[in-house]
Amino acid sequence: WNQQIFSECNSTDSSTCSRGAVVTEAGARWYQGAGADMGSPATVLNYLRGLKDNQAPFVPGVMLAWELMVGNSNTRWIGGPPCDPASTAAREPMVPWCGLLFPDGTPVSYTEAGLVRQHLTGRDPFLFISTWLEDRGNLSGDEYLTVNRSWSWPVTKGGPGYMVEAAALITGDAGLIFAWGQAKDTAQLSFAAENLTLVTNAGARATFHTAHAEAGVLGGWSIVRVICSPGSRTGTIRWRVWLNPVLSALDPTLGTIDPVIEFEETDSPTAGPELLKIEPLGVSGALVDYISILPEDGGVSPAAPRPLIVV
Repeated sequence: WNQQIFSECNSTDSSTCSRGAVVTEAGARWYQGAGADMGSPATVLNYLRGLKDNQAPFVPGVMLAWELMVGNSNTRWIGGPPCDPASTAAREPMVPWCGLLFPDGTPVSYTEAGLVRQHLTGRDPFLFISTWLEDRGNLSGDEYLTVNRSWSWPVTKGGPGYMVEAAALITGDAGLIFAWGQAKDTAQLSFAAENLTLVTNAGARATFHTAHAEAGVLGGWSIVRVICSPGSRTGTIRWRVWLNPVLSALDPTLGTIDPVIEFEETDSPTAGPELLKIEPLGVSGALVDYISILPEDGGVSPAAPRPLIVV
């Protein structure tokens, strides 16, 4: 997006290179059904960090999204308010085009929220993060990991509760497996066109059929999120999985963001993962825009650790 904004700086009119502000639709996500990336909050924040790290003479303030709260607006619905009346035809998109928070206070992406916090406060909440964006302010567009083989990275170990979140683009044939944990004790989340399946450290298995997702999982980016935390009883672990958190167009309150998989199992909570892996499921070619591991609360506690950032 920044290439499009500043491309006319190559013209003979030098005044186009000395703007005081730029207002764009940057920060908008890749909307389901769109043929191109509109930018993303992570891309914009990487741009600002690149300017800082490269000691640019000016780092602008930005309007990161057209609206802070995801609501009944045409920056959210495929078809619905305010352009069309609320109805069962107003399908929820996989991921809102704009907006950073849902009305119940849940971030659209905890990774994006962590990057915003990192930019504003200088405090890094991540145990691990990779956006595959180079640390410079003159990128011509977003960058992704193409999952054509198995990838693995070490992770800064955290406490017994943690969150794994990723933005991924799959096809009917190309899915993904995310795995994390200790060297010989891992959990994994398989994400394919038909199913989202969690296999835990203790061998428990739970599946969500993506046909139940209102907008499906094809034609755009998905956000998958897993939280592992100590259970309600001693010696148990609680697992929760979200897929493209959605609301209800027909509910005046818009509802709450609920997991699609939730259960407890008998197992002793361990420290956070030491290893993260991504590998293809089916044919290769699925994309990952970002993946992060955060403390269970999303990294809002003051004692959040320093990150291991992989680019």
